[in-house]
Amino acid sequence: PTALPALGNVTLVEEITDKVTGEVYRVGDWVYIPPAGTEGLSTSSTVCLIVQVWRDNIEGDKLGFTGCWFLRPEQTMHKATHVFMENEVFQTHHMIHYGVGEISGRAVVLHVRDYVRGKPKGYDVG
Repeated sequence: PTALPALGNVTLVEEITDKVTGEVYRVGDWVYIPPAGTEGLSTSSTVCLIVQVWRDNIEGDKLGFTGCWFLRPEQTMHKATHVFMENEVFQTHHMIHYGVGEISGRAVVLHVRDYVRGKPKGYDVG
């Protein structure tokens, strides 16, 4: 996680580009971030929805985003008998700031009604 620069020192932008991979990220994109705050319950990457992208006005080359966490069943409290769908995730209200370099890849998240119908448009299983 990255500390969000002080208010007034950030500018909201349309997109951010990872200088290493060349990937472009926008609000509404789903990404994987390294696991954090799971107290050892999971070694899987955390799924995160980008809700805001920004540039630090003091350090102009510092790009980041604010993301909403989605947790896996093993990261939640539930009845032991509860059955989950494969790769199911749950939205939290946990928003945290990250630098663009902390993204470990793109994720695809579907609403349950779309998941049971099939793969997303334009998604190549390859």
